[in-house]
Amino acid sequence: MSTAVDSAIKASKAALKAGDPLAASRAVLGELKRFSGNARLLTQSAEVQAARTGLPPRPFGPAHMQRVLRLRAQGGPGAAAEETQVAL
Repeated sequence: MSTAVDSAIKASKAALKAGDPLAASRAVLGELKRFSGNARLLTQSAEVQAARTGLPPRPFGPAHMQRVLRLRAQGGPGAAAEETQVAL
């Protein structure tokens, strides 16, 4: 477990450093499915989420609400609802 988790975290951090949050997300999610309770993977997943959205990882707060309102104004209620579901 430790080797797989370490390599996933290392790959995720390298992808974030290279400016590719999608690849960072893919690196972590595969191992997170296998080891759903691993604290280090959950922490890295939160960092990836923050990099992808530009928002604090948790909890749903004012910054998230501002983003949802901006999305609703730009893309309609469907985009805002999807973003809200993902954030929660």
